Amino acid sequence: MNTRRFGEVCHALILIAVMQACSGCTITRLYGGVPLRGDPTKIVEGQSTRSDVLKLLGPPDTIEHQTGGDAFVYRYRQVNSASITIREPFIARQTIFQFSRTFDNSDTLVVLFNFDGVVNGIGITRDTEEMPTL
Repeated sequence: MNTRRFGEVCHALILIAVMQACSGCTITRLYGGVPLRGDPTKIVEGQSTRSDVLKLLGPPDTIEHQTGGDAFVYRYRQVNSASITIREPFIARQTIFQFSRTFDNSDTLVVLFNFDGVVNGIGITRDTEEMPTL
């Protein structure tokens, strides 16, 4: 190997080492609440009561008071994110390249009750099943 070629290879290896030393990669997973448990299809509108819902699903994350009655709200949230940053290490410490990607999905179940404590509406969204892996 000639001297010039050897010098180019050494410079390339040093550049790669510096880039590796001055870059950062972060993967974050944040989970909030408890996954929805129980089977919401067992809740019967006009028939199930607050105590039936509590026995089936457990305590809600929040109880909201509304004009027509109360609502039990069950929430489960997943946030997955990944990022990579490459910085100039010596002089200005400027960011040369930065990329990040975040997925924020949640499952929500809302059970509406009338003033007598009987279920009069149910709504559910399930988005955490579609959460991509990073």
